Amino acid sequence: MTELSRLAHGVLFPALGRRTVPRWARARVAEGLGGFVLFGKDIASGEQVRELTTALHGLRDHVLLSVDEEGGDVNRLEDHGGTSVPGNHALGRLDDPERTRESAYQLGLSLVEAGIDWDLAPAVDAAVNPLSPNGIRTFGADRALVARHAAAWVEGLQAAGVSACAKHFPGHGLSSTDAHLGTPTVDLSRQELVDHYLDPFRAAIAAGVDSIMVSHVHLSRLDDVPATISPAVLTGLLREELGFDGVVITGALEMRGIADVASLPEAAVRAIAAGADALCLGAWAFGDDVDAAAAALVAAVKDGTLPEERLREANARLAKLGTRPRATGVPHDDTVGEQQARDVLEVSGDAVLRGRRALVVRLDPTHSPAQGGASWGVEAPLRAAGIDVEALAVAGDTYQRRGHDQGRSRPVSGRVRAGRRCGAAGAQLAPVPLAAAGPGRVAGAVSRLRGGRHGGARRRLRRLPGLGAYLRRLAGLRAGRGGRAAGRAVTAGRPARPPGGGAGGGRLFAGGRFATPDAGVVDGWLLVRDGRIHSLGTGAPPGGPDIAVDLDGRLVVPGFVDPHCHGGAGHSVYTGDPAAVRGAAAGHLARGTTSMLASVATVEAAAMEEAVRTVASVIDDGSAPNLVGIHFEGPFLSPARRGAQTRTALRAPDPELMERLLDAAGGHAVSMTVAPELPGAPELIRRYADALVCCLGHTDADAAGFTRAADLGARAVTHLFNAMPPLHHREPGPVAAALLDPRLVCELVLDGHHLADDTVRLAHRVAGPDRLTLVSDAMPAAGMPDGDYAFADREVTVTEGVARLRGTDTLAGSTLFVAEAFRRAVTSVGIPLPDAVRMTSGTAARLLGLRDRGELRPGLRADLVELDPSLRPARVWLGGVPVG
Repeated sequence: MTELSRLAHGVLFPALGRRTVPRWARARVAEGLGGFVLFGKDIASGEQVRELTTALHGLRDHVLLSVDEEGGDVNRLEDHGGTSVPGNHALGRLDDPERTRESAYQLGLSLVEAGIDWDLAPAVDAAVNPLSPNGIRTFGADRALVARHAAAWVEGLQAAGVSACAKHFPGHGLSSTDAHLGTPTVDLSRQELVDHYLDPFRAAIAAGVDSIMVSHVHLSRLDDVPATISPAVLTGLLREELGFDGVVITGALEMRGIADVASLPEAAVRAIAAGADALCLGAWAFGDDVDAAAAALVAAVKDGTLPEERLREANARLAKLGTRPRATGVPHDDTVGEQQARDVLEVSGDAVLRGRRALVVRLDPTHSPAQGGASWGVEAPLRAAGIDVEALAVAGDTYQRRGHDQGRSRPVSGRVRAGRRCGAAGAQLAPVPLAAAGPGRVAGAVSRLRGGRHGGARRRLRRLPGLGAYLRRLAGLRAGRGGRAAGRAVTAGRPARPPGGGAGGGRLFAGGRFATPDAGVVDGWLLVRDGRIHSLGTGAPPGGPDIAVDLDGRLVVPGFVDPHCHGGAGHSVYTGDPAAVRGAAAGHLARGTTSMLASVATVEAAAMEEAVRTVASVIDDGSAPNLVGIHFEGPFLSPARRGAQTRTALRAPDPELMERLLDAAGGHAVSMTVAPELPGAPELIRRYADALVCCLGHTDADAAGFTRAADLGARAVTHLFNAMPPLHHREPGPVAAALLDPRLVCELVLDGHHLADDTVRLAHRVAGPDRLTLVSDAMPAAGMPDGDYAFADREVTVTEGVARLRGTDTLAGSTLFVAEAFRRAVTSVGIPLPDAVRMTSGTAARLLGLRDRGELRPGLRADLVELDPSLRPARVWLGGVPVG
């Protein structure tokens, strides 16, 4: 290791990605790595995190360990259970700097006990924009209020011996764009910033803050690049204007706010050159990213792009962090946060429960990428009090009033106010409506909701879709009827043992995290018997299994379900070769797709029948255990929107040909894609809607045509947005009809080429995870190198992983696996992990009638995928049996 390499590694702060020290981390620390940023996924308990931080500190002198521990929604140490420290918005509402100082001091004591050196908090943005994405992470909109609480928070935290970090310089409160998802822009002159906008950062600097985090905000009048890599911002404003000489750390370099402008290695070099001292690489950045950034920094010094002295200066500043006297042995006072939460909690109207049953309507806002994973709401306290709870969740910002008022909250009859970030574009707090139905008062139970979950900004119920269904459900509960109360144990029937089913004994999966449909991601264990999930829970696992599987803290999700797949691993499903069908299915199974349909593309009728017959034979002989049926993609498609389908083989709907295809399928046909505007299509849909999932696609239909097809029984849309008229403000077309019709489930091909990430966000926001399914639409090149391949009888060239008809720009399927679509949904698009699980498993299983799979629930098939820290498949089990 050279001195230059040590200096380059010393400014890098990747994620860890697991709850023990990985081998790559040990090697990079030996090369001089500055330290790590820990996230909720790295932390299971107080004892575990202390063992982890002790091990990391033992690797070398001065390994800096940091977290984003803001209190409230953004917490890491209590990520799975809710924070005991109020968030900034609640503290700002109390507006008592001394209580803010005490709150931060108590948080600092917790961090000291956990072995953390550096807290990437507080957020000192002033949320002057009503649509600021930071919402309740801010103390408020008034800069003077924010400034006095910023100083108090910094003083309290650092008095405990933990370095603080004021963020997000020069302030994120003027923009409505979340830097996780795009580059925010602020249109202010330098003088306006200096005179009016930087007071919270001045106050933090005056309070002696050890570090400042620079955001990815683009100050359009100062520079043409985000602040992260702007010398005008980092050197001109922060160093020279404000006189700050402490550590400057970047926001995560994997965030879209900077990643859309520069690659991670390029951003690393430009940020250090601009004046940053530490590089936060991101929650999904590990050893390979460290290597790439370090190599780029070394190369930049050697070619003269980056002065070596800049790296030495940065390392010298970082050496001062983590050296404050630690308040060790001082007991943590849990009552401080609880009392502050009680003081900021507001209850309006009659909050008395009568009877033993309750219906809770919970507003489920858009999940911020920054916030923790703790559950929230009143259901758990009510159940703990013996109340039978039925829960309804309303997603998105349906109730959000697009205004902003930092004043006192307006009374809303019969509502308990619980502070909660509401949507990526809102700073408001969501009330939790409660249907009174049990004994005692709710106030005592609700007061146990922790710190930052409390507070309130002025809200008004804007509209309530589905009010009739809500009232009918409430009436049913009061009459003793109604559905299963959320959270009860589930008992499912046991269908016939699946092909490739599990062993007769048991297999216990322990020490992992499980993506459950009701409770979200939980730490615990899962027991498999006879190929099915027998039980799952938290705490000590049961004894006596035949086989134990140690998950080492990794995440387990249900096996992926793919309704649309043409091939993969160098094989296709439509050549008439059984070995090719098996090879394609095996390639997808190895990557976590435990249930899939073979999508037979449009070719001449005889060849299509033969391909279908071959797939059916493979299903019959059980040699591809994850192959569960057949999807006909054609031949009843629009020539104008054919995509890569063979034009000469397309035809108008023909009942006779349809019957021949069904005969060839031998009872294994599950779905068909049809263009509903073709002559005879309405009759075809009506005739087969009860036997097949009728999908609308490769179509030139308008919105009314889609609606009529849904009236006739169509239930899904093939690769929404692709091979159909685009969305237009005067002619919304099939895209709008599909997104708005609750009867239709829509496929999305999330490979980064078929759809822009913002398009996926739009679909998710409108349709939600229960009406979207991520499909592969994979052709034989999935999992293979670039080169020449075939799509049905068309020649295809794959370049940089993108498949196109040779000599054209026409996409010809994808090279995607559903596992990669899942990973991109979470890490690139920002879809909450529980939603991504439903979009890759549960929604498709329900659509295809596979009622025995798609969720981690007792009684269902034990189709499981273990994911590594980067959310890629590590191990796969089909019916409880390991694959490969």
